[in-house]
Amino acid sequence: MIENLYSLAFQMIVFFIISIIINLFINWRVKRISQISEDATSAQVILKMGLFISLALVISEIGEIVSPLKNSLSISSNTAAYYLDFIKYLSLFSTIGLVLIIINYFLSLLLFNVVSNGKNLFIEICSDNWTVSLLYVGIFISMSLLIKSEMVPILDYLIPYPEMRGFN
Repeated sequence: MIENLYSLAFQMIVFFIISIIINLFINWRVKRISQISEDATSAQVILKMGLFISLALVISEIGEIVSPLKNSLSISSNTAAYYLDFIKYLSLFSTIGLVLIIINYFLSLLLFNVVSNGKNLFIEICSDNWTVSLLYVGIFISMSLLIKSEMVPILDYLIPYPEMRGFN
């Protein structure tokens, strides 16, 4: 039970940190292109909303792997080493999730450029073209759903299950 609370707290911290990074990145890219310090446009808000939803989809998959991780670690560890291993694996899983989100960002940007005939996403967002922002968010969320469906088996593979002896 306590491991689930640790996992939830860890997921919330990771989501918070990555959300701040995404927000700063989008603001930096838009200000670098537009050179105007104005409030966020509707296209920026739509883009951030979609990225936050996708981030939550991917990070939430870490919670599904907590129970098998808890069971495999409790067999092979004492109390102090158990919590250190638990945090170590949650950190590893969060890092894998972050790498998958970054890969998703670049693949979605590539697919967006193909679909939109080479439009620059951030130039269109600076001109408050919310339809382009919706197109990119749709692509990003779709690819996040693909990543989400395959993330649990990948993370499950990394859990150190104890070896079972065979009977001869």
